[in-house]
Amino acid sequence: MTIPMSDVEDMDNVIAALEHSDRVCEIYLGDVPSPLLQQFAAVMQVPFPTLTSLELWTNTGSVLVLPNPLLGGYAPRLRTLRVDNLPIPVLRKLPLSSPDLVNLQLWKMSYVEPQTIVNCLAALTRLETFDLTFYFPPSRHHRTRRRPIPLTRVILPNLTSLLFKGDSEYLEDLVGQLSMPLLDHLSVILHNQLIFDMPQLPQFIRRTEKLKALTQANITFYDWLAEVRITGKTGTANDGTFSLGILCTNLDWQVASLAEVCGSCLHPLSTLEHLGIHQDRFWPLHWPDDMDNIPWLDLLRPFTTMKNLHLYKELTPRVVSALQELSGEGEIEVMPALECLLLEDPHPSGRIQEAIDQFVATRQLSGHPVAVRPLNGL
Repeated sequence: MTIPMSDVEDMDNVIAALEHSDRVCEIYLGDVPSPLLQQFAAVMQVPFPTLTSLELWTNTGSVLVLPNPLLGGYAPRLRTLRVDNLPIPVLRKLPLSSPDLVNLQLWKMSYVEPQTIVNCLAALTRLETFDLTFYFPPSRHHRTRRRPIPLTRVILPNLTSLLFKGDSEYLEDLVGQLSMPLLDHLSVILHNQLIFDMPQLPQFIRRTEKLKALTQANITFYDWLAEVRITGKTGTANDGTFSLGILCTNLDWQVASLAEVCGSCLHPLSTLEHLGIHQDRFWPLHWPDDMDNIPWLDLLRPFTTMKNLHLYKELTPRVVSALQELSGEGEIEVMPALECLLLEDPHPSGRIQEAIDQFVATRQLSGHPVAVRPLNGL
């Protein structure tokens, strides 16, 4: 029995259907009012022996108060669980009730100790997809003293996709204790912080073969997020992807924060050869006129193996202006392997063209020539 989204307006029918727990195989309830959530929780206290998929979420601000144990502690066929703000006691007992989960999505979670998450994952050996997102970073009250990373890591042998949204300390506590040898899609969104200290993330990437073989990077700036997305040669999902974004609305802080994160996380990715720098074209960005060039150079510095730099029209003046400042010993310190500068605008303004010519001349004199071509000319 499937309960589709279109039926949620008829509460009585939905609840009546759920009372036949031995016949329900899928439950999908989204954006439903609080009274229905409360009734739903009441009927979920019994086993659901045939249930394979449970998706429950709300945009009304209501807290999902689910029974403990969830599904009467017995949902042996459950393969997909997607919920908002799952209570911690339910999470602790989840592996016992549904050991064969394949897809687990925990969205908009309130704070839960990283060790609780690790213990839960350790028992879900068939898991293939895991999402964990927090609305806000933990308060000082929730933060505990960080424990040493254990010598023995939890191996998730079938996990191929991981999504995390939270703060860097929490991410470090997680990936330092986990190994996912088949992981090919890693997406990280970090809350804005003053300092990003993440020594465990690059070690985690080194333990993941498919992520180490990525070759193309694209940096994109939005009005609310700065993101670097790294893919394989074909740029398709089959190659694997690693994306890392920082939630921030201040554009100069976006550049500085992304530079710090890339500097600490990208050095395992020695196969990167192509870099594109973009901005959101659907929402105009207003860059500060007095923005320093140093953050742009810091952003480019980690890309030591980059051969091709793609500059899209809106950001060409800012990046080229930063590159123009390189001279002397610093002229090949940034992107020493650069061979080709690809421009979306083949006829930049006079001032920008002068800056490009100066950069190219400097690299030519240093014995590291750079060709300039239109973006579609590679």
